[in-house]
Parts: sequence; C-alpha cells; structure tokens
Amino acid sequence: MGLANALRQAAGLLNQRAELRQSLISALAYQAILLTTGDGSVALLVMVVLPKFAVILAGLGTELPRSTRLILAVGAALRMAGPLTAVALLICAFAFRIWKSTESGARECGELALRVPAVGRVVHALSASQAVHAMGSLLASGVPMSTALEYAGSAAGNSAVENRILRCRDAVRNGDSLSASFAATSAVPPLVIRLARAGEETGRLSEMLIHGATLERHKAEQWIAAAIRLIEPALILAFGAAIAL
Repeated sequence: MGLANALRQAAGLLNQRAELRQSLISALAYQAILLTTGDGSVALLVMVVLPKFAVILAGLGTELPRSTRLILAVGAALRMAGPLTAVALLICAFAFRIWKSTESGARECGELALRVPAVGRVVHALSASQAVHAMGSLLASGVPMSTALEYAGSAAGNSAVENRILRCRDAVRNGDSLSASFAATSAVPPLVIRLARAGEETGRLSEMLIHGATLERHKAEQWIAAAIRLIEPALILAFGAAIAL
C-alpha cells in the first residue's frame, strides 16, 4: 500500500514538472519572438540604414554627431567581426556542453545557478521541492531515511543540491537529525528546515516534508510568473532606448 502511494506521488511529481516546463515554454514564446524581432530591427538600423544616411550626410558636408559616429563604428565592427563571433560562440557553447556533462562541471554549474541573484532562489526552491517531495513520499512508504535521502538527491535536478543532500545523508548516518543536517549544508530553504524540525518533534516528518515541498514549489512558480510579466516591458524599454539613441 505504501509503495503504491509512493508511486502515485512520484507520478504526480513528474506531471507537475512537465506542466511547469510547458507553461514556461508557452509564457516565454512571445518574449522570445519580441527579442528576436527587436534585435533584428536594431541590427538593421545600425548596420544597414544608418550607414546609408551617413554617406548622404557626409556628401553634403554635414558633420555627424558623436553618438552617430560611435554607432557607425559599432556597426562596422559588427559587420567585420560578426561571423567570427558567431563561430566563436558556437565553439564555446559546444565546449560548455561537454564540460557540463562531466560530474564536476555539472556540480559547478549547479552551484553557479544557486549563486545568481534572484534566479538562485528560484532554482533552489524548485530543486529542493522536488527532492523533499520525493523524500517525504519514500519515508511515508517505509523507506529508511538514508536511502530516501539518496533517492531524493537524484530527484533534485540540480547537481549542487544533490551533492548537499548526499552530505545530509552522511550526516544522518553519523547520528545527526535531518533538520540539523539540512541547516548545516543549506540543502533546502529555511522554511523546509523549520517544517522538518517540527515534523521530527511531532512524529509527522513525511507529512511536513511534503507540505514544505508544496509550499516551495508554489513560491517558485509565483516568482517565475512575476519575472515573466516583467520581461516584456523591460524589452520594450530597452529597444525603445536603443532606437532613440
């Protein structure tokens, strides 16, 4: 019975992850189109339209403003270095993918994502919610805590968070409480630590962990929705400023 419940919980977690990914793709589609068309328009102005006007004005003996000369220089540099820059970026992206596929590279990328301002909080909340939800389901099914922590790390989706949870597993094996090991390694956000401590004191650890995971997931989804709402006006302001210049 406990195993069946754990499987249902795991299936629900996978469905939630797929729904979040699909909602992100749908929400960012318009912003991606806006970014692409805006970049193309600015590039057309800087690299094609403005140089033609500059030739006409130069033929009339008109001195170009300093800002115009600066933009013309930027456009000329882009025309000359654009293909080489594109090739260099492709090489760097390929090398980054190879490095990220290694264990150390994945862990360092995960740590870097956690340290990015604002973004790190969202990544930590999502990764921790997935790991803690899996752990709570396993504990409710009678799985030993050390084994549940090991599988919870695999469910995190972030190598840095997984490494922290595995350190929690080692600490628990040495006799530390789960909440103390969470706090010592910063494996999960403070809210989950407090709920884990309450669960240890009341004997409802698995229930409190699942509740904490749900709260962290909802919090991360709210942050993501707020950030997506800010992307469109920020892009419009940025392109408006570039065109005004």
